[in-house]
Amino acid sequence: MSRTDSEPKIVVLGAGLAGLTAAWKLAERFSSRVLLVEREAFTGGMAHTFTDGEISYDFGSHRIHPSSAPEAMSVIRELLGEELVLRERHGRLRLNGKYMHYPPDLASFLKGLGLINTIRGGADFLAAKLRPPLEDGRAVSYEDCMIRRAGKRIYDLFYAPYAWKVYGINPKTLSSHAAKTRVSLKKPLAIARDLVMPKRPDKKYFYYPSRGIGTLAEEMEKRFRDLGGELLLDASPEAIRVGSERVQEVIVKHDGRLRSVRVETLVSSIPLRETIRLMDPGPSPAVTESARALRWRAIRFLYLCVNREFCCESETYYYPERQFLFGRISEPKRFSPYMVRVEGKTVICVEVLCGVGDMFWRMDDGGLLRHVQDDLIELGLLRSEKEVYRVFSKRLPAVYPVYDIPWPDNFRTIQRFLDSVKNLYAIGRGSLFLHDNMDHAIQMGLRIGEHLTRNDTKTHEWTTALAAFRHFEVRD
Repeated sequence: MSRTDSEPKIVVLGAGLAGLTAAWKLAERFSSRVLLVEREAFTGGMAHTFTDGEISYDFGSHRIHPSSAPEAMSVIRELLGEELVLRERHGRLRLNGKYMHYPPDLASFLKGLGLINTIRGGADFLAAKLRPPLEDGRAVSYEDCMIRRAGKRIYDLFYAPYAWKVYGINPKTLSSHAAKTRVSLKKPLAIARDLVMPKRPDKKYFYYPSRGIGTLAEEMEKRFRDLGGELLLDASPEAIRVGSERVQEVIVKHDGRLRSVRVETLVSSIPLRETIRLMDPGPSPAVTESARALRWRAIRFLYLCVNREFCCESETYYYPERQFLFGRISEPKRFSPYMVRVEGKTVICVEVLCGVGDMFWRMDDGGLLRHVQDDLIELGLLRSEKEVYRVFSKRLPAVYPVYDIPWPDNFRTIQRFLDSVKNLYAIGRGSLFLHDNMDHAIQMGLRIGEHLTRNDTKTHEWTTALAAFRHFEVRD
């Protein structure tokens, strides 16, 4: 051991937006007593922008929704100022060989499927909505839930292949939670009115930082450092030592040396499985097995640098059908001209959903390009593979939590254990097994910052906040 801190610290593990927001807000009150530890060489997690020469890249497609929580939008505006640009949204969804606006209203969605599917799907949808509810008031599986909400035909055409692609498992084995947090539908009479008296779709907008989504984390990081907070990048937590129902110390490896940090409070935003694995002494076998049972879906971002001014008419395209390996394609230059600062060049980012260790996770970049290029050419996003002058990829191992039917029981087992450790708080997508938006991550960071500024222990108020985090509704 090369160093032991004498003063107890408020330690935050993970510098994604939730952990970074928490550390920043805690530093406003506790200054140098706050230590932020991040395994990567950058902050922001998935909300990161990296630059190579005159081209900048995000991890996939990001946007800040105007409907974001007001408290989160206030923080975003404070950090970005005039760099926050309002953009008109032109997203497109391809289904049944046709493109439609994304996100679609159900009337245009049905019409995009053709006359027969519109009639049958619309009737099926209305019949499904008029059925009596289940006796226990809830559907167990994603499939059951979505058939009851949208009808069998729409489920088979869209929601089933979408679930297969995002989660990588049979929708019959998915929990209804996957539907309730991802899908919202109008009431039957409103849908019928839209079908009979369609109206022109309203224009949709989003906010985007002019220099890339990572600007948000960069500004947050600067504020944190200016307040005296300590940030360790390229640092890995090696152990979380627990005694007397409290975290006593955290062992961190940084610059090849171990550091022992005495802990006053530990805020963890790293993946839940990692938090459990680091516990010393370890929790019960039931907790350990429950943590192992929680699975994540990974993404491989394949970046194609292309000799063309633009490849896409829209900034983002969605491909829910299983015939395509990719689920989403975006062109960063459509988000902001700054992202490609050279004439006659552009980039498209192809998102391939996969599992850590499977063939698409392990495949080299050239092999992955060969798997997608014919579809890209057929779809008109590429004219020829000869246009691509560079290809590379980035991998993120834990992007979408897989909400299989057993997950609530597994999560509750882990949550009971975490609740028993009095000075350990879990926030963020990784630690709470959440699929969330950026404003949700910021909200969680703000909440823990407020709580620890006023309290030195867990309270009913914090328990209530944790429960509210589970009800975030995801916006695409």
